[in-house]
Amino acid sequence: MASTTDTQFETIQHAGEDQSNEIRRRVAKIEPLTLRTYTPSQAVIAKSAGSYHWTLEGRKLADFSSGVLVANLGHNPTRWWQRVIDYMGLDSLKQAGEFVEAIPLTAYNAVTELDVVASERLVANLRGQPGGGRMEQVFWSASGSEAIQKSLWAALARRPGEDIMLARGSGFMEKKGSPARRRDRKKIQSAILACASSRSHPTNASTSSAVASRSIWRLTKPN
Repeated sequence: MASTTDTQFETIQHAGEDQSNEIRRRVAKIEPLTLRTYTPSQAVIAKSAGSYHWTLEGRKLADFSSGVLVANLGHNPTRWWQRVIDYMGLDSLKQAGEFVEAIPLTAYNAVTELDVVASERLVANLRGQPGGGRMEQVFWSASGSEAIQKSLWAALARRPGEDIMLARGSGFMEKKGSPARRRDRKKIQSAILACASSRSHPTNASTSSAVASRSIWRLTKPN
């Protein structure tokens, strides 16, 4: 598949994909280059079902990306979506007015019964598996970056007064090339900066962040 690059917006273009090329042009203009992991194909997906995607031009693609943002059940399983609708109380969505009475998508510092049920079921499922007997609580994170930050907070709280953490070795992103490694390094750096800022007096936050930034760069910079 031949491709060209629009130097103004660094746009990936493929012959015979006019609709997808337009989306690629628009995303290159509106999003920074570092937001997505670079792929030379940059498929534009219109719909997905099971193990397949379809492009805007109707081309059917087998999805071999399992392991990256995994969809173990396949894309859009009907039974799963029906359960989501049932749990959220959205059965009357089509008949609702401007707003529908249903479970909130976010309760922030409040809690819903569904939150508790989800955690209880997860703990029960894990405790029923070999090696899961010590599972007691669930610590939710909305993203990989948030998980790193919360892990750092937990480590700092576990050993008060020992604020220096050293890590060596590769992680999952190491397999995806130098751009991915740089993004992984940025994630760690951002998490440590957040920890440094939250543990510092507000007037010293910027200084602490700068020190943490230099320290993590020295720890993670390539040899």
